[in-house]
Amino acid sequence: MVNVPSHQPVIHFEKIAEMLRDNVDTDGIIIISTNPEHGPYTIIDGTHRSSMLIRQNKLAGAKAFLGISKDLSQCIWSVESS
Repeated sequence: MVNVPSHQPVIHFEKIAEMLRDNVDTDGIIIISTNPEHGPYTIIDGTHRSSMLIRQNKLAGAKAFLGISKDLSQCIWSVESS
């Protein structure tokens, strides 16, 4: 289990609130990865934009790049990371 500083979730939520206030453009591609094609999926770029899109009920249909790897156990962002 990775130890995450207790302030990190607060910073994430503050960043999303700031993006919502500033009407940040969400047209960027979200990059996700997976080991088997059916998931689990890990967002490796675009976590703030994805969170903002969820808050706006606009995540469905967002542009994404899906990378598939045979072994994500060494990727620090993966849910499969050791």
